[in-house]
Amino acid sequence: MIAGETEICWVDPNAGLMYRGYDIHQMAEKATFEEIAYLLLNGELPSAKELLREEGAKKLLAAAWKLDEAKTPNELLMRAKMPV
Repeated sequence: MIAGETEICWVDPNAGLMYRGYDIHQMAEKATFEEIAYLLLNGELPSAKELLREEGAKKLLAAAWKLDEAKTPNELLMRAKMPV
């Protein structure tokens, strides 16, 4: 009987816990939270360009919390320090 095996995570008898084919212990040492989240959601590690896009989205989301203070969409982008 196989237990604890999914498309995202499985236990390798020799390596231990694996996320999408990557050893969880190595990922914990070398990868950021955003890289691991992207891996779990998309099935592969992000490229530098994808990681920058994720960072931009995170900044925009943080600025959206201040939406009630922003008067225009450009002002919102300025608060997020995104290019207009």
